[in-house]
Amino acid sequence: MQLDNHEVEVYDNGGETLDRYTIVIDGDLNNCYGMSDDPFHPMGFSQYVGRVVQDFLDGETKLTKIPESIVEAIRQRFE
Repeated sequence: MQLDNHEVEVYDNGGETLDRYTIVIDGDLNNCYGMSDDPFHPMGFSQYVGRVVQDFLDGETKLTKIPESIVEAIRQRFE
């Protein structure tokens, strides 16, 4: 999926962990972020996690199916 001239892959583990969403930027498995449902909440999570192993990624979803707060948090990473 394209977002602000970047290829963004979003993986959703269905809420199994706090960092429910794994975000991969431009297909680079060394440029990944973990995010919770509400990354801006004081108890939320939005962090660079570095490298992710391909086997770990499961449940790719669409940007239109995730909370808008996550899309905004991804956009902020591009600044």
